[in-house]
Amino acid sequence: MTKTISICLFFLISASNFPALGEEIQGQDVQTLLLKAKKLVTEEKHQEAISQFETILKQFPDAPQIKDAIFLLAGSYVKLVQPEKAEEIYLFALKKYQDDTTYSMRIHNALAELYISTQQLQKVIKSYYAILLVIGIPSVFDFNASQTFCF
Repeated sequence: MTKTISICLFFLISASNFPALGEEIQGQDVQTLLLKAKKLVTEEKHQEAISQFETILKQFPDAPQIKDAIFLLAGSYVKLVQPEKAEEIYLFALKKYQDDTTYSMRIHNALAELYISTQQLQKVIKSYYAILLVIGIPSVFDFNASQTFCF
């Protein structure tokens, strides 16, 4: 009986010293994970970076670095030529952080660039107009999404 208990304790102690699959990520802090994800972006490994950013979003939804993770996540989708997914993430960020004017301007600018690359010119105008509203420039004209602009 004592031999069985000793063997069980040995296995229990041994198992506790080795991380389980996926535990390696869980034990890391948000800053470490974000740095690893940014490195993946610079290495053009966008699919791997997306997984890392999504892990950060799930594990640290209230961390201060989450805004950068969201922004870079959308940027990775842009690089993988998935504009619909990138737009979805940018719009989510705008809604979630609408009170942060600096971040809102950053997102609107990224959206405008995305819309330029996909030739959605009406949305480009709306994004740049939104930046003017965020910084408090009064409306010179009443913007209506149905208006057509000729240049």
